[in-house]
Amino acid sequence: DRFAILELKSGKGSIRFNSNSDSNEGAITYEMATNAMIFGTNNATERMRIDSSGNVGIDTTSPQQDIHIGASGGDVAKAIRIDGTNNTSGGEVHRFVIENYGPSALVRFKVSAANATEENILTMHSINKNIFIHSQNSSGSNGRIYTNRANANVTTLEVNQNAGSGTEMITFRNSGSQLGTIHQSGSGVSYQSQSDYRL
Repeated sequence: DRFAILELKSGKGSIRFNSNSDSNEGAITYEMATNAMIFGTNNATERMRIDSSGNVGIDTTSPQQDIHIGASGGDVAKAIRIDGTNNTSGGEVHRFVIENYGPSALVRFKVSAANATEENILTMHSINKNIFIHSQNSSGSNGRIYTNRANANVTTLEVNQNAGSGTEMITFRNSGSQLGTIHQSGSGVSYQSQSDYRL
C-alpha cells in the first residue's frame, strides 16, 4: 500500500508520498525561507521548483527566467519538445524540438513529420556565432550563414519585399560602413558597389 504524510518541520511544509517500506518516493514541499514550491520524485529528489517570483526551474534550484532548464557537470544536452497531431493522417505525431547541445555549444531547432526522425532545420553555434540552415554541418568560420540542401532543387535564399523601384534588398557593410547593395530596379535587380569591383 502507498500513503501520503503531511510533514511540518525545519521551516518547511511537505506532503510526502511513501510506501510500506517508508521510503520517500515523492514530495511536494513549500520552503518558508525562500517562498518556493519544490517538487521531488524518486526518493524525493528535487526535479522542479517555482520560486517566489513565479519562475519555474527544472534541474536548477535558482531559476533565472520564466522557465529555466538547468544543467551541471560534464557534457549535458537539454531540450524542449512540442508535439502536434494531424487527424487527417491518422493521428501522426509532428514534433518541434529546441535543443541546447552543450557538448558542442550548439542550439538546434528540429522538426519531424508523420512520426519521422527529427531533422535539423536551424543550428546556431553559440561560440562562433554561425547559423546553419537545413545542414548537419556545425563548423565553419565565425559569423557566417551556411545552408545545405544537397540534391534538392529549391531556392537557397529568397528576399521578398513589396516596395518600389530602388529599394535596397540586401546591404553589405564593413565596420558599419556600406560597401554595396543589391536593390530592386523595375522588374529586376541591380548591384551597386562603393569600389571598382562589380558583379
